[in-house]
Order: sequence, then C-alpha cells, then structure tokens
Amino acid sequence: MSYLVNFDKMEQHAFFYEEAHLLLLVSNRSRKFLFLIQGMDEQTLMLEDPGELFENQVRDAIDAIFFVELIEQDRPPKNLILGAFFPVDDQEYGAYYERDGKDNTIYFLQAIGQGESKTLEAVDDPSEYQKIADVFMSRYESLL
Repeated sequence: MSYLVNFDKMEQHAFFYEEAHLLLLVSNRSRKFLFLIQGMDEQTLMLEDPGELFENQVRDAIDAIFFVELIEQDRPPKNLILGAFFPVDDQEYGAYYERDGKDNTIYFLQAIGQGESKTLEAVDDPSEYQKIADVFMSRYESLL
C-alpha cells in the first residue's frame, strides 16, 4: 500500500548530481532531506533513500553552493538555485537557474574547493564555457 505524502512547510528542489536525479526537501527550520528520484509521472514522484554514504557525498559537494546570489556589475543580484552538478575533465561545475523561475537562462559556474569552504567562479573563457555547455546538453538535454 502506498500513501500520498505532502510536506506543506518544505521547499522541494529537484536537481541532478552527475547522473543521479535527486530531490532536496528544505524545511522552514533549515533541516534538509535528500531523496533519490526513482521515477515520476505527472503528479507523483517515486522516491528512495539514497543511503547515508551517498547522501553525505552529495551534501558535502552541494550544500555550500546550492542556493547562491549572482552579482553582476551594473545589474541587480539574481537568486540562483542548482539544477545540475557535474564534472568536466578534472573540474566540477554547477548549472544554475533563477530561483523565481522568471528566466530560462542557465548559468554555468565552476566549483572550487571542498565542503563548507567550496566557492563558485564564473567561467569567463568562451571555449571553456562552450565545452561545459556541450557536456551539460549531452547529459541532460533529454530531461529538460
């Protein structure tokens, strides 16, 4: 038997960590819960516990950079949220979108460091940016 479960006071954020499709639930008390999305239809997500080791690995990689504020010169700040976290060669990158969903622009940022000290840097080199965009599209285009 299965039941419909609804968390009224939690934000729900689906994203990709490499090839894994995940759901992060964030409570109004700042608690976070991570689930593996095993399947979905129009109104239902089938979730699974990813296991403690995998959850710790993912949380170490993304917690410090999941919600970010992008500050560009002469523009108002944008609140971004992680849509995908993936490697390209020996580097890690995040694909971000605006949290309010007003714009479909994808922002690629390079992750630097580990754990809570992890930071993000803009990808300024056009050929590097194109390579990252190509890897992103080859991995996730069919899921967008």
